[in-house]
Formats: sequence, C-alpha cells, structure tokens
Amino acid sequence: MRKSTIAAVMAATLVGFGAVGSAGAVTELSGFGDINYDAFSASGEEGHFRAAGEFDIIQKGDGPTFRADLDILDALNSSPQVDVPSGTGGVGVDVEQINVTIPVNDMATVVAGVFNSFHGLEGQDATDYNFAANGLLWQYVASNVAGGMVAVTPTDMISVKVGYINHWLDLVAADPANDVIAGVSVTPMDGVGINVSYLTDETETVGDELDINATLSMVENLVVSLEYLMADPASGSGASAITGTGGFVSSGFDNGYGLHAAYTVGDITVAGRYEAATYEGTGNDVTWGSASAGYNLNPGTVVRLDYTNMSVDSGRSEDTVTVQLVSSYDGTM
Repeated sequence: MRKSTIAAVMAATLVGFGAVGSAGAVTELSGFGDINYDAFSASGEEGHFRAAGEFDIIQKGDGPTFRADLDILDALNSSPQVDVPSGTGGVGVDVEQINVTIPVNDMATVVAGVFNSFHGLEGQDATDYNFAANGLLWQYVASNVAGGMVAVTPTDMISVKVGYINHWLDLVAADPANDVIAGVSVTPMDGVGINVSYLTDETETVGDELDINATLSMVENLVVSLEYLMADPASGSGASAITGTGGFVSSGFDNGYGLHAAYTVGDITVAGRYEAATYEGTGNDVTWGSASAGYNLNPGTVVRLDYTNMSVDSGRSEDTVTVQLVSSYDGTM
C-alpha cells in the first residue's frame, strides 16, 4: 500500500510535467536518501533506525521552469499517508515544493506555488547542513511558503525578494490570514554573504520575525556562519517551535542566536554548531550544541557521526549520538 501510493504520486507528477513541457525542454531528476541510526539517546530511542528521502523534478526550457519536490517522510513508520502541501508533518509523501518560475527579464523572475522560504540560515534538506538534523533556530522559521514571489537581482552583489503568502504557520488551512516575506542578500566581497529577511505574522502567534545571518568562507576549507533571529511574542500568544523537539522548547520565543563552523580536509568534514534561544516569561531558555565528523564515500554520499546536546536552564539536558548516511543523486532525461 505504501509503495504503490508513493509511486502513484511520483508518476502523476512526471505525467504532469510531460504534459506541460515545451519542445526542447530538459527534465532534471535529483534527490537523496537519509538513513539514521540512533546509537544513543537519553529519551530511550537508542538502537532505532530512521529513513527518509526526497525526489525532485525540474523541467526547464526557453520559458517558465516547473519544479516539484516530494519528501518521503519517516519511511519506517507503520502509518503511511499522502500529505497535503508543504510541511504538515506526518509520514508518507509531503509536497515540499511545487511551483512555476517565470522569467520577466534578465534581472527579475516571478515564482508562484509552494516554494522554499529564504527566511533563516539553514536549509531543510539533509544535504543542506553538516549534522544529523536541523538546529534550534530552524524550528522557528518558515521552511516552505505558499503564494507568489518576485525576485530581482540588479547586480551580482545584491538580490531582493518579496512574497505575498498564505499564513506561514498553517499553509493549508482555510484561514484568510496572509503574510508578507521580504529579504535582501548581499555579497560585498568574495567569501562574504549577508542575508536580512523579515516575515510578518498576521495572526500574531509568534509575531513578526527578523532574521540576520552571514556566511564567511574567506579562509580555504573553512566556512563560518552566524545568525540572529528575533520574534515579537508580546504582540500575540507566543508559540512553541514549529516542529517537534521533544519538549525542549517553550512558548513565547523571543530571540536567539547561532554560530556554525565547518572545516574540510580532503574527504573529511568536521563541524560544530551552537545555538541559544530566549523565551519571554518562561525562564526556560534553551541551548543546543552539535559536533559532527563526516566522510565522503564519493561526491554524492557521506557517512557522518553526530553528537548533539539539548539543555534547558531549568536543569533538563539530553544527549544524542546518531550515525547518518546521506546519498544524493542527479541526472537529466
């Protein structure tokens, strides 16, 4: 049942792309598998395997570009489902992205549909970071949004994006709320990237958010990233993290900061991540720290050992050790 359901979703997507494709269009297929073994966990889940993955399709030609990203969630769970678009959780198939990008001119494009958010430092896929899972601050930003966006790149040094979207905390609900997402990316010099983004919250659940992050790669083989995220819980009720974190977050997120670093020597990458968050009125500030070592078996496959500690200043602390295997692929047809 599970295999046939996933296959049906993928087949329907491929047929849809073939139907709308223009003459001479190129279809690109890519994706990854993400296999994890929890070697140690204070929560009692040690000795447990987890499997997930992604199947991405892009078709592009002289005109619009069509894209669909299908997430295969928790493939070892016994309760499969076909999920509705964009991050509603559960298991089965989740539509991470499905959108059309229309070029306006050499500087501007318009994107419509469900697409990855540019708000925040970390990407959401296992191939986007050097750890077994996303960090603390990622729990409070929009990973995917649904609506329309205009992107303008007037020079190689600057890019501006503005989107009008469904309420980002519940993309698929019949909710009249809409939010605005806007951001500026600047590359003032080689090896320096700075991003500033703002996300409104019409429902005042988390409050409007401001994210500032910078990535520095001026030193050979070393990448350092910094992030500061600020919300406005006083304007609303305050919210817990967007995704489950085992109770290590509290309501009323106010602000947080993070420092990431990764150093690569040959096929080996060692990385560290430290993030802290402050919660208004709870007294339960949280810190997350991760250290990892990864080895590239080939250009698309990495095996990684990850240690993560999650601590609350009220006294709770939890350690996890995870062995991860991520293998990615890409091709054309």
